[in-house]
Amino acid sequence: MKKILLAIIVTVLAGCASVVKVEGDQIVNNRLKITVAEAWNKVSVPGTSQPFDSWTQEGLSLDHLRFWA
Repeated sequence: MKKILLAIIVTVLAGCASVVKVEGDQIVNNRLKITVAEAWNKVSVPGTSQPFDSWTQEGLSLDHLRFWA
């Protein structure tokens, strides 16, 4: 029963993640400037404070890039 409840919670939270397309020059955490040659997607979960930015092009399970700044 606990595993089913956990799976439901994870699924609901994954659906709440926001995805924003990023291109060109980007500033990460007001510390790091990145020049992006191709479009990437910045993924973040609302209501959380993470010390990194998560980016992907094809989905988090295929490619996942984290910038710690």
